[in-house]
Amino acid sequence: MFCKNCGNQLNDDAAFCNNCGTPVGDVGVSFVQESKKVVDDGQVKVVLQPTFIGGYQLIMMIWNIFLTMLFLGVFLLDLGYIFRRFPFWGFVIVFIVTIWHIVAMLFKKAQYNKIRYNFYNTKVEYVDGFLNKEEKEVKYKYIREVTMTQNVVERFFGIGCIRLYTNASSAVSTSGRHSQTGKNGIVIHCVKNLKENLSAVKALIDAADEE
Repeated sequence: MFCKNCGNQLNDDAAFCNNCGTPVGDVGVSFVQESKKVVDDGQVKVVLQPTFIGGYQLIMMIWNIFLTMLFLGVFLLDLGYIFRRFPFWGFVIVFIVTIWHIVAMLFKKAQYNKIRYNFYNTKVEYVDGFLNKEEKEVKYKYIREVTMTQNVVERFFGIGCIRLYTNASSAVSTSGRHSQTGKNGIVIHCVKNLKENLSAVKALIDAADEE
């Protein structure tokens, strides 16, 4: 038997070439196959998607309307004065703010259908194909912490948030926006079956760390 790399003559039971060290026979085939298995990362193992729950979004919309009116009344406009002197325009302002938040909620519902968090063997990929397309990829080796949070309203509706912190981040934004632009980690809002999905994500990340 001869080495396919350097042509050195070998014993029939040799596993490696004693001249250049190239694997030969079954050991070489096994080595190549194992290397391909480690590198191959094309199969999605877990898919997470934010869940649009009407009741939860309605409560959040009312809260946001309240905060907007408070901001307008305290910092920009004297709404009390406007309602006393010009009640019509006061109601117009309230109407415009309400319509704005309703439209924003409808856009959010459409966006939820386009958002995917794809978890592979070694990485997580964020994809948002709604209006402006956005994609982001984070390798598991850069993730240092995985956490979940639930406020009182989220617990009532059975949803929560999963956050993936990277080595570069001291904190991940808690904003309700799903855009990952400018964030060092990944924030996944409105996740159903929170504990089960968190366990699945942790298992993938832990398995990648062990390799």
